[in-house]
Amino acid sequence: MSAALQRVLDETRQRFVDSFDAQLASIRALIEQVDSLGTSGAVAELTHVAHRLAGLAGTIGFPTISARASDLERMMDSVSGGAFDVALARDVVVRLGDAFTKDLASPPVWMLPVVPAAAVPGATILVAEDEADQRTIVTTTLERAGYVPVTVVSGDLVLSVARAQRPSLILLDIAMPGLDGFSVCRRLKADPVLAAIPVIFMSTGANLDDKLTGLSMGAEEFLIKPIDLRELVLRIEHLLKRCSPGPPVETPAAAPGAVPAAAPAAAPEASEVRTIVLADDDPDVSRIVDSQARGAGYKTVLAFDGEQTLAAVRTHAPDALVLDLMMPKLNGFDVLTQIHEGPAPRPRIIVLSARGREQDVMRAFDLGADDYMTKPFNPQELMARLARLLK
Repeated sequence: MSAALQRVLDETRQRFVDSFDAQLASIRALIEQVDSLGTSGAVAELTHVAHRLAGLAGTIGFPTISARASDLERMMDSVSGGAFDVALARDVVVRLGDAFTKDLASPPVWMLPVVPAAAVPGATILVAEDEADQRTIVTTTLERAGYVPVTVVSGDLVLSVARAQRPSLILLDIAMPGLDGFSVCRRLKADPVLAAIPVIFMSTGANLDDKLTGLSMGAEEFLIKPIDLRELVLRIEHLLKRCSPGPPVETPAAAPGAVPAAAPAAAPEASEVRTIVLADDDPDVSRIVDSQARGAGYKTVLAFDGEQTLAAVRTHAPDALVLDLMMPKLNGFDVLTQIHEGPAPRPRIIVLSARGREQDVMRAFDLGADDYMTKPFNPQELMARLARLLK
């Protein structure tokens, strides 16, 4: 661990401990304000406080507090028409206090990255995050990895800073002052100058609808706070490698008097029907994914072991491969290796596996995977990620 990042985490954790009683008192006061006045402003403020608490607490080693704060945030999201269970909200505050005692007695488990060399050394990363401690932790991590972070604290500043800095990637919170993250992403992707910049959403308490909304808008990733800093660095590294333009191709100067060569023939239009190989030895998983994929308009080919998977890829030249790692005959890593070392064209690959360890994710990306989802999974999210890869 770098001394700088260790210091930032230690200082943030100590400030959190010192201010926690005051935070609880503030939450109690807001609950009473919502109960007595029922104003939308008080509801929004309490939702925002719970959102920030959930994200920061998990990042600095208070997982139980993070979970309880997320409970409060979900409760406030459901408040409508003055329907507010004040007794339940007060109980959440009591459980927050109990969670603080429990988490404080446990040694923090820092989610620190084993940082690889920057995929694009010196690349600028725009960080849109209004919570100061979260912002400091993320920027320190990025600097340690060899990137140059630029920060904004309000959504309405993102576009102007992006135009001025032309970042290689944007990290975007959803709940921000000014414009929310979804509105920012929509404007980024509608801007012809900025649309190609990869976007990673980072948000606390996001549900499936939030994920599907972000991915459908064109975001490349959607990470849930508390952020695993190792995964964040890994996802950034992979995205920058995938999105970085290749070296320019030099065209030899024509000899004097030479006749210009004819323009190359236009590439044939891609078929409207995309082919997907679904590789999983669990028939229930295969049946679920197959049904979703065919319903989305894809042509599917099923494979139940590694050898069948390679044969299907060679025979059908699919547009994408959904690949389990634990299969008979050849495992998923063997399949990735042979595809990676084989001739082009290669399919886009989403690994879908119960193995979620950092070394498994990193190894899969190193072998050419384009995305990685862990089981249990949501089929709708898988389809959204497939559509993003194949857009």
